[in-house]
Amino acid sequence: MRKITERAKNMTQDRAIQFWNERNIPMVSMAYTWKLQKQNSEESISELRKDWKGLNWQMTSTRIIYEVSSLKGKVIHNFGSTATEQIEIKLDDIPVCQPMYLDKLLESKSGLNYIRALINDKKATKKQIIEGFDKLSGKKANKIRFWTPTQEERLNKLFRAVGLCFGDGRFGVGGVDWVGNDDGLSRGVKIDSAKQCKSKQKDSYKEVYNQAIDDAIKKLEQMKK
Repeated sequence: MRKITERAKNMTQDRAIQFWNERNIPMVSMAYTWKLQKQNSEESISELRKDWKGLNWQMTSTRIIYEVSSLKGKVIHNFGSTATEQIEIKLDDIPVCQPMYLDKLLESKSGLNYIRALINDKKATKKQIIEGFDKLSGKKANKIRFWTPTQEERLNKLFRAVGLCFGDGRFGVGGVDWVGNDDGLSRGVKIDSAKQCKSKQKDSYKEVYNQAIDDAIKKLEQMKK
C-alpha cells in the first residue's frame, strides 16, 4: 500500500525539492498521487484532500517545461530529485487550458496525451482517467479543470509546477505555477529505510535547467531571423 509522509510547510517547488532531497525522501509527484487511487490508498487520499482545501494547494514534484515558439513541452516527474529517478515525457502539443474541463480536454488527442503524461500512464483510457480523478477528488469530469499557460505566457516563464487544489466547488490541476515564486504544501513518499537509496542523477536538476534555457535561446534567435 502506497503511503505519504506528514506535510511540509508552504514552499516553492524549487525549495520543496531541496527540502525533500536533504531528507533523502522522494517528493510526491502528480504520477504518484495518481497511483494512490489505483491502489485504493484511502488514508493517503484523505490526507491530500486536506491539503487541497481552503487557501491551500498541493505542490507536486512534477514540472512542465514549455517551449517558447510552439505548444511542445516536457512533463518531468520527480524533477531534481536525488532520492529517486526522474521520469521525462516529451509531448508535441500541450493544450492551452484557460481553464479546460476534463470532459472537454479528453475530446482531443493532444488533451488525452497530456493527461496520460501527467499521470505517467500512456495506456490509460478516457473512462479510466475520468473514474480515477473522481476517486481522487470526489468530483465529476465537468467539475475538474486543468490550467496551462497561453503561448505568450510560456515565453515569459518556461518552467511551471504542477499543483492540485479545490476551489469554487471544483478540483483544479494546475500547470501554471511559477517554480520559484508560488508556494504550496508538499508531501514525501513513505518508503522502507532498507529500500531507501541515493539517486545517481545528482546533476540532473542543473542539466535540465541549462538544456531548456539553451534550447529557448536558440529558438528566440531563430525567431528574430
